[in-house]
Amino acid sequence: MAQSIRSMPQPAFAVLEEALRSERYVDLLDRLVETANAPALRTEAGEPAADAIPVLMRRPWHKLEKRVEHGGDDPSDAQLHEIRIRTKRVRYAADAATPVAGKPARALAHAAARLQDVLGDLNDARVAADWLDQWAHGADGEPARAAAALADRERAAASELRDSWREAWEELADPKLRTWM
Repeated sequence: MAQSIRSMPQPAFAVLEEALRSERYVDLLDRLVETANAPALRTEAGEPAADAIPVLMRRPWHKLEKRVEHGGDDPSDAQLHEIRIRTKRVRYAADAATPVAGKPARALAHAAARLQDVLGDLNDARVAADWLDQWAHGADGEPARAAAALADRERAAASELRDSWREAWEELADPKLRTWM
């Protein structure tokens, strides 16, 4: 790595070298070492993980539920994107809880992954259709017709995914998946 740093353009290398020798950088390193040696833990950190993990799972779950409720029966694309973001947080929290909570947390994570995949594919199809439409407007002839046809296919896929996201949500929202929380 030293060789690749030294091969940097001289002005960039000088700026990097100056930053690494600065008081600010030394202070940052000191704070990192202090934090690693004596982390600031909350009082709950002393609780058994089996008691703390379910409580920690409830916050991302409730935020996801609120986001879905806020979207109503026909959420906008932007609302579905927010639901996807909240679903990711639930999934990652459930993945992290799996070593403590076991199979129930893993099942919740799998259901969240399914919803996340549906919403991710929906977003990808919508974005692809928009991009293809924009590209087709700047083109002529066969390439423009091909792009328009591809955009139509992406819109059809997005429509199917939009129709199926609620089913994936219902699977995730099954109370049986959250009895451990």
